[in-house]
Amino acid sequence: MSSEMKQATCSCGFSVVSDDETEIVEIIQNHADGKHGKAMTVKDVRGMLKEA
Repeated sequence: MSSEMKQATCSCGFSVVSDDETEIVEIIQNHADGKHGKAMTVKDVRGMLKEA
């Protein structure tokens, strides 16, 4: 786990900020599936990560 804060933002505006990439991946994957019916891989989510 890194101490750097990271952020991932969905095209709908839903955003997650955390220093735990695994947490961000799980939350974004659950959001994408539950709200958009879209399956996202870990690689997909990691590609969305930006420094917060």
